[in-house]
Amino acid sequence: MLSLKQKLKQGVLWNFIGLFSSRGIQILLKLILARILIPEDFGLFATTALIISTFDILKVLGAYQAFIQDRDSDIKKAKNTLFYLNCILDLFVFALIFFSAPIIAKFFTITNPSLSIILSMMIRVLAIQKIIKIFTNVPNATLNKEVKFKTIQIASIIHVLIYFIVSVILVFSGHGVWSLIYGQLSAIFAESIIIFLAAPFWPNLLIDIKIAKRYIKYGKNLLASSFVNIFVQEGDNAIIGRILGMASLGLYHLAEALVNGIVNGIQAAITPVIFPVFCMIQKNKNKMQRLYFRTFEFSNLIIVPAIGGIMILANDIIRIFLGEKWLATVPIIYVLSIAILLKILVYPAEPFFLAKNKPELIKNLSIINFFAYLILIYPFVRIWGILGAAYVIAIFSLIKTTYFSYYLSKEVPKFFRKFFRILIRYILITLIMLTSLYFIKSILIVNMATLFGLALLGIIIYIILIKLLDKEIIKDLHKFFIKRKVI
Repeated sequence: MLSLKQKLKQGVLWNFIGLFSSRGIQILLKLILARILIPEDFGLFATTALIISTFDILKVLGAYQAFIQDRDSDIKKAKNTLFYLNCILDLFVFALIFFSAPIIAKFFTITNPSLSIILSMMIRVLAIQKIIKIFTNVPNATLNKEVKFKTIQIASIIHVLIYFIVSVILVFSGHGVWSLIYGQLSAIFAESIIIFLAAPFWPNLLIDIKIAKRYIKYGKNLLASSFVNIFVQEGDNAIIGRILGMASLGLYHLAEALVNGIVNGIQAAITPVIFPVFCMIQKNKNKMQRLYFRTFEFSNLIIVPAIGGIMILANDIIRIFLGEKWLATVPIIYVLSIAILLKILVYPAEPFFLAKNKPELIKNLSIINFFAYLILIYPFVRIWGILGAAYVIAIFSLIKTTYFSYYLSKEVPKFFRKFFRILIRYILITLIMLTSLYFIKSILIVNMATLFGLALLGIIIYIILIKLLDKEIIKDLHKFFIKRKVI
């Protein structure tokens, strides 16, 4: 039986392995498909995925999180209650998507009405995933409740591999944008089988109305913030698709995928594990502060050089791998990279404040972002096109960083001194690495082989610089991975 500390360490490791593998394969898939497909195809798929994810905000009423934190209810009754709540919601969402698909498609294809029918069909077909997931909602929640991240990430890796294989085979067979739809459904089906076999669950009629009411009440409290989050996260895609058309949305979608892929993977790997650790030590201010800065340091160690590398090689990556038709994504990549750098500056803030029982800070930030979004997104897209949407994301990142920095300075003594000491160290090391890369790149003819060589060389230079100039982080990594010291 693993201790909680061992589970946390294993959870972080498997989340990193799974998410880095998944994100890496997804980015490779996007590059391969973008070489063959046109921006309009990517726009159609992005719109389809947008619709499905938007309707998923209703999922919080299924109280998935309530089940995970519930330690008092009879487990059999709790599982059955969760199953029927989610089953009703999944069927409702499927029906809602299916019957509203033509109306939604017309809304997004106003600039090119000929695409309305195909978009409507794609939305309906991809919505089948809601039916597939009905029997895996409880197994998935159970695995999370039992902190079995290894199984979840193995299933996730297989999901991405199936998605990659099916999509590539179909796109080379001439199925166009439908390759992405069929690849996604095949992947979800394979992942669902693995999750179900890992934690099999067959429902019966053992339902507890009190548990159901408690779960629904818990879920209702998350609905408003979930709506704001999905509005802010997907609103730019919706506005671009509506005003500028599918081709422009395809360009924006690819830029987002390339910039956010690995970076969001890092956050997704750490967040599910770091939050319970913060909760465990919430009464110890010193440990809370040490864990905050250790998380901040680990994320900066990877994200700062990764974003720097993307920015310096973006133009060459797009030109060599994707061709001239995608070069319009380069300025979007630059702006979104800056947005990511701003956002990562206060990355551990949300789990930190939630553990300190201050959810109102997150709620207030959501409200600020919501109204800022309403004011900015439409005029920015109208004036600057797809680049305007990227500007809005950068502004949001600046708002988030300023907001959380202010409240962190109240909670953590000498916050800004510690904050800048870590940040400046990684910026300087990254700048040395980027300067070296830029000089070497300027004397080479950049092609596919030299591009891979430059990326590998950048990693080697960065690792050497870290070993020479930042021995403190080497000690911290040794403590975490070898001695299993979380803080």
